[in-house]
Amino acid sequence: MGIVIAICDDTELDLKLLDMMLKEYCRDRKIPAEIYPFTSGHDLLQSKKNFDIIFMDIYLKGESGIQIARQYSGAHTQIVFASASREHAIEAFN
Repeated sequence: MGIVIAICDDTELDLKLLDMMLKEYCRDRKIPAEIYPFTSGHDLLQSKKNFDIIFMDIYLKGESGIQIARQYSGAHTQIVFASASREHAIEAFN
């Protein structure tokens, strides 16, 4: 049984880059992983998967990654916020 990871980012290049980095990291450390990419928070919330970790972009087209994270129902899920902006740094920890 491995780790189940979601990546949610509306920028296709960033999504592919993080996907590639996570796959390489897990492969090099022999960590079995399933990685699921999402380009919208809505699609992530519609998924039936229980994720261990979600890498969430704060700024999604028409959505707030922080609000999507608050709506996600996975009780034991760890959420890692990603953004080039410092604007929401404190809010992401609440």
